[in-house]
Amino acid sequence: MLGVILAAGKGTRMKSEKPKVLFEVCGRSMIKHIYEILEEINIKNKSVIYGYKGELIKKELEDKGCYFFEQKKQLGTGHALKQVDFKNFKNDEFVMVLPGDVPLLDFKKMHKFIDFVKKNDLDAGILTTEIENPTGYGRIIRNKKNLIEGIVEQKDATEKQRKINEINTGVYIIKKRYTEKYLDELENNNKQNEYYLTDIFKLMIEDDLYVDGYKYKNSQECIGVNSRYHLSKANNYYKNRYLKELMKKGVTINNPDSVILEGELICDSDVEIKAPVYIKDYVEIKSNSTVGPYVYLENCKIDKNSSIEFKYINKDIRKNILVQEGE
Repeated sequence: MLGVILAAGKGTRMKSEKPKVLFEVCGRSMIKHIYEILEEINIKNKSVIYGYKGELIKKELEDKGCYFFEQKKQLGTGHALKQVDFKNFKNDEFVMVLPGDVPLLDFKKMHKFIDFVKKNDLDAGILTTEIENPTGYGRIIRNKKNLIEGIVEQKDATEKQRKINEINTGVYIIKKRYTEKYLDELENNNKQNEYYLTDIFKLMIEDDLYVDGYKYKNSQECIGVNSRYHLSKANNYYKNRYLKELMKKGVTINNPDSVILEGELICDSDVEIKAPVYIKDYVEIKSNSTVGPYVYLENCKIDKNSSIEFKYINKDIRKNILVQEGE
């Protein structure tokens, strides 16, 4: 399977000169989160479509073995995917397409999406979800038999279609042979004058190919980050999900809301974190250690039976150490 990350957009609602996909969620850029999801689901061949300030995006992933393709003009998602060179892949292989701004996707659920597509012998699968306020998102159009007929973008939707709560997440799995075929048939006859990737599915359905949607139950994990407010919500969600997994493994965190996570935190069981605590880069804490309150840990390892409070630490701490304010 080939993974393609769409990262050509500027993200005007972020009000920044920086490409949207380079904004960070808990210490890692959104596009790195997407890259890591592809790694987790064992997709070896990864391509990135870049546009605005593409040199920064290439630099962000320069050591990751990705293929890069430039979209020189912003003519839509269909036009973006058309920049990829698919010639080295077999026709029966799948292409997974992901936006670069959905950093909360859960790799276990993505595995289920892949299994759904393969077990049902689909020609294309669409990752969908339901939200209370679908304004701004493409709507999933189904017929009376609950089969997908297509996707209608917000600006092209009728009043009736805008009341639909099932939306398109922008994540797809499509057989390579049909990806190439229908990209060549796309037209820009819409209010945006863009080549919509979503129109591929309408063309496939008209040709009696099997297209279906897999509904992602937790909509918060598969909605794109489009503003600074969305970014703050994504940071909080990712952090809380991360810390919850640590607590399941035997870590005590007395006030998760006062933990700032900007990197990776690895803890043994019987570690206690007394917030406020700031985690930066890579931090590892061994068993029976207590950290906090008022501790800043950056790129360090804390050995077992240690106690640290009121301190900035950026070096490894040996076992059985007590570090207090002023030391």
